Amino acid sequence: MISVVTDPAESAAHTLADLAPRLGRIIAGALESDSDIALSLRQYRMLERLTERPHRTGELATVSGVTQPTASAAIASLETRGLVDRKPDPADRRATLIEISDSGREVLVAARARVLQRLMVVTAEMTAEDAEALAVLQPILVKGMDR
Repeated sequence: MISVVTDPAESAAHTLADLAPRLGRIIAGALESDSDIALSLRQYRMLERLTERPHRTGELATVSGVTQPTASAAIASLETRGLVDRKPDPADRRATLIEISDSGREVLVAARARVLQRLMVVTAEMTAEDAEALAVLQPILVKGMDR
């Protein structure tokens, strides 16, 4: 027997559960396919987070939803490429802060452009009304994601 979902929140959750992995694959493919960018989705998200302000490794791990060793490995890779820098934490000289470098900002700009290019393939058949409906839903979705 097929169950019919009548709760709007549950129905929307099913839709998002179907879309999220597909979007993740599209975005990851865009980031990994360009040798000038060559970022994992995790590294991309970390660079985006670092545009807000410098973070400690543990804090970056927490906000990125990964373990500290995973964050450390991603940061080490970004640091090797010159995309992030470490600097002493003025609040605690034993700790370091990770900050995005100028090269990291340049790569992030190129990465965002590549991601948008790929996503425009997805949205190519949308009407103006479809795009507007998606724009209306965006703050609702962001609010829910921030909970």
